[in-house]
Amino acid sequence: MPEASEAATRRKEKSGVQVSENLPSSPLLSIVQRAAQRNIQNGPAAKAKQAAHERDLLIAQRMQRARKGVKVLVCDDSGSMSDFVASKTKWEHMKLAVDDCLNTYPGIRILWFASRTGEVKSASEIPPPHGGTDLCAGLEHAAKFKPERTIVVSDGYPDDRRRALDAAARMTGRIDIVYCGNDGDSEAIDFMQELARSTGGTSVTWQDGVASLEGAVRKMLMIEAPGAIAL
Repeated sequence: MPEASEAATRRKEKSGVQVSENLPSSPLLSIVQRAAQRNIQNGPAAKAKQAAHERDLLIAQRMQRARKGVKVLVCDDSGSMSDFVASKTKWEHMKLAVDDCLNTYPGIRILWFASRTGEVKSASEIPPPHGGTDLCAGLEHAAKFKPERTIVVSDGYPDDRRRALDAAARMTGRIDIVYCGNDGDSEAIDFMQELARSTGGTSVTWQDGVASLEGAVRKMLMIEAPGAIAL
């Protein structure tokens, strides 16, 4: 019977396995099909999609726990901020950025961190550059306010990368980064990008001489928060 012969020879791709459309099912064929489907579901693309979905859910939960409208600027005050960029130290550039933030967003919280951390009401209260880069302490201080937005201005790698990432994971809201260090320091830039990405934030590198640091911080603050994600 020609029609039966044609049906028996017709084949199609199903879950990556060639199967005949009219062949009787068999336990072996079912096992092969299920194995092929698992390979698709557990492949690199599927795993990447699942990881992105889980990250989006975590970010949505962070935003839900945050106090709406609360912004915190966390400023690196470590010894390296005394290095010069053009005619000013990075610390002086940072103080201009702090004054600009307070003028634009009067309710913003201003924190500094070095080997310890503190809060100030004006740029003039930030102590001269000193000590190490305890970013973890700065983030833990910021976490007390349950911020919706945390903007970190820093010029280098933290004293303890793992502690900083763990502190960020416990926070609310998103963390954005304005990196003001050497744009050739790939290790520091990679860390800052990882920190921002893991919290749904954005990371930018302030290019020496291209724009003012206060302009870079202001633009970061103006970026809209990501759209809400249904849980």
